[in-house]
Amino acid sequence: MPPEIFRKQKADPPSAERAPEPAAAAVERVISTSIKMGEAKPSIVSEGFSFTGDIVSEGALHVEGHIKGTIMVESVIIGPRGVVEGTVECGRLHVKGTYRGTATCDELVIDSAASLNGTVGYRMLTAQRGATIVGSLTVRK
Repeated sequence: MPPEIFRKQKADPPSAERAPEPAAAAVERVISTSIKMGEAKPSIVSEGFSFTGDIVSEGALHVEGHIKGTIMVESVIIGPRGVVEGTVECGRLHVKGTYRGTATCDELVIDSAASLNGTVGYRMLTAQRGATIVGSLTVRK
């Protein structure tokens, strides 16, 4: 009989579709990941919160609410229920919800349920099938 480490293990049966992660759990995951990586904690605009104005930060911004204005940060994550309208300058822009405006970033990630309406200059792009994109995406050097 082979040693135990060489015996086949029964795999868990494949689960049905994964349920979407609740907003609070997603935010907590972002915070814990940032802390483990030695980064500053992200600033969070929670669901139901609306902000109009300018945001400047060296860290990350996670949006589940609504922001209208100018954002200059290292990283922006627009959550599934988040809405950002205005101008964004960042290293990484990850759109899961709605973005309307003009953005300049190094990395642009657009999820399948995202809605992007505007002009974005980027260096690297990842776009999932199903995303709604109205406007122009331009590779910058």
